[in-house]
Amino acid sequence: MDLYSQERRTRSGSAECFSTENGRRDHHGFCGHRGRHHPAQKNEEELRSSLAEVERFNKLMFTRELRVIEFEREVNELRKQHGEALLYTSVETETR
Repeated sequence: MDLYSQERRTRSGSAECFSTENGRRDHHGFCGHRGRHHPAQKNEEELRSSLAEVERFNKLMFTRELRVIEFEREVNELRKQHGEALLYTSVETETR
């Protein structure tokens, strides 16, 4: 018995499923995107990937900014020890 599924595209672009048994085609209606990613799924995967990349970049930039603030505080502390005016006033007004 030769039984397997096939699909064909309709004019609207959707897929219809058929079973073929000994050369006879029996219509089974809409079968969706069997074995393929639906365009919305692909778009969602791309968005998730982009979001992960943006989150990683944000974390790196946040960490970098914290390091810059620490360096500015260190510079201010060294300038204070040498009796010089503070160079970075913004870090001194922030809470630690």
